[in-house]
Amino acid sequence: RRLTLSLENSKTMLDALYPACVEMKKAVLETSNIIEVLKRGYQAAVQGVADCRNFQSGIGRSRNFKEKTLGIPDPGAVSVSLWFQAFCLSVDK
Repeated sequence: RRLTLSLENSKTMLDALYPACVEMKKAVLETSNIIEVLKRGYQAAVQGVADCRNFQSGIGRSRNFKEKTLGIPDPGAVSVSLWFQAFCLSVDK
């Protein structure tokens, strides 16, 4: 948070990354199963993408489109959710 103006709910990649990291931190305290930890992180990232559809872009390259971004997920958040999906798929074989 010290390195960026972006916060959660700013319609950026942090809308997927932050909830995924928070959920994984919780999961590590509850289980030693890395697959479960990654799956929970992935689920939180996907939920973050779904939630950011309802936000209006205020920073980043999309800020100029303001209300036109409503209903559209942030591309960075989608990318982050795909990272977590890849993590899950690579470990769960």
